[in-house]
Amino acid sequence: VVYYDYQIQEQNRPDIVAELYYQDSTLDWLVLIVNDIIDPQYDLPMDYQQFIAYVKSKYSSVESALNTVHHYEHIIQTQSVLFDGTIVPEKVIVVDETTYNTLTATERREVSNYTYEERLNESKRTIKVLHIDFLTQFLDEAERIFE
Repeated sequence: VVYYDYQIQEQNRPDIVAELYYQDSTLDWLVLIVNDIIDPQYDLPMDYQQFIAYVKSKYSSVESALNTVHHYEHIIQTQSVLFDGTIVPEKVIVVDETTYNTLTATERREVSNYTYEERLNESKRTIKVLHIDFLTQFLDEAERIFE
């Protein structure tokens, strides 16, 4: 395994992740490079307060974002867990309102602007962290490149 998946928690910044994995907070740039993060302000997840402020600025209020449909989904497969603990993820496709109205209640879902933004923000929580066994090799290669 070259990379680990890491779930960014509230208030975790790249320097904190670097300190946790490499005992060196100055390797925050490594966390950013491995994840193709160009702008940490927009490419990393917002904490709760930032998220609420963002929603209010974009949709005028949280209530407005909750009560406005962003898109409709057709649920093709619900999430399930196999006997060995493997999680089979939910599968959905985005459909138009006409198609949505032809589906049964268990096959369809309205997604509000709030939920859409929340999903987008949460999708940024899983990042890759380079396994420490490859750290020296990576740093040596980076030094050769930047000389």
